[in-house]
Order: sequence, then C-alpha cells, then structure tokens
Amino acid sequence: MILKSFSTTTFNLPTSIYLKAVVGRFLSRYWVYIALPVLLFLVLGLVVDLRFIVVAWMVPCVIYPMFMLMGYYNVMLRQQMRLLAFDRRVTYVKGESLTVTPVPTDEDDPRPLPDSLTIGERHLTDIHTTGSRLRFVIDKEAGVDLQFIDVPIDNIIFQD
Repeated sequence: MILKSFSTTTFNLPTSIYLKAVVGRFLSRYWVYIALPVLLFLVLGLVVDLRFIVVAWMVPCVIYPMFMLMGYYNVMLRQQMRLLAFDRRVTYVKGESLTVTPVPTDEDDPRPLPDSLTIGERHLTDIHTTGSRLRFVIDKEAGVDLQFIDVPIDNIIFQD
C-alpha cells in the first residue's frame, strides 16, 4: 500500500496497456476452453478425416478473431474507457478516494471531456506496481466498468 497521498502531473498511457491486461486475464482463465476445439478437430482430422485439420486451422484464424472483436467492443469501447483516451490527472487521498480527472489535450479539440471519476478507497482492492506503473485494482461493487487504473510512477508528486 501507498504510505502517502499524491497527485500526478498530466499524463496519458496507451490503451493497449488495458487491452493486454484484459486479454491476459481472459486467457489465463479460459485457455483450456480456447484450446479444446482446436485439439478436438486435430484429433478428428488424424483419426476420421483429414479435412477436419482444415477446420482446426479455421478455428484460430477465422472464428476466434470474430470473438475477439466482439470482446473488444464489449470491454474496450465502454463509456468509462473514454476517460482513459484523454490526458488525465490522478489524485489519491489516503483513506478517502482516488480521483481521475480528464484534461483537455489542446484548445482546438472539439470532443467533449468525460466526467471525472471518483472511487472510494473501500473499492480499491489492491495497489501494486507493474513495471514503471502503479496499478489500482477496483472491485466490481464500485459501480464503474474499469477493472484497474494505472499511474506512471514518474508522474507522481507526493503531498506533504
């Protein structure tokens, strides 16, 4: 856990960080169910008919990418993920809350900014480092679609 409250300078992280984490969590849970159809069709191709080997090749090349696209739409294009597409500042007050505030990138940007997001500390289940980032893990009862929020450690300014 963090010992002090902090705020950050304005920063932006690529959304690919969140995509990798979501895909990694999904694969770690369901890898058996993902591999099972491919292995089943390979065995059928070797035992019954060689044409099933073509079907085994189609599963990861045609069918799984369609499911990945639906998963991307379901997870990465949620309304609260918009917040992560803008530059932002994060403020953490120990014992109270974590607040993510979007900051306009430039004055000519016509896109409306999403609302600020405040999460009570009771909804933060874990705080740990992942490489050069500090990760706040959010529980499902928080009422937000985000599973975690990353903050670059280099951008943290501790408050006295």
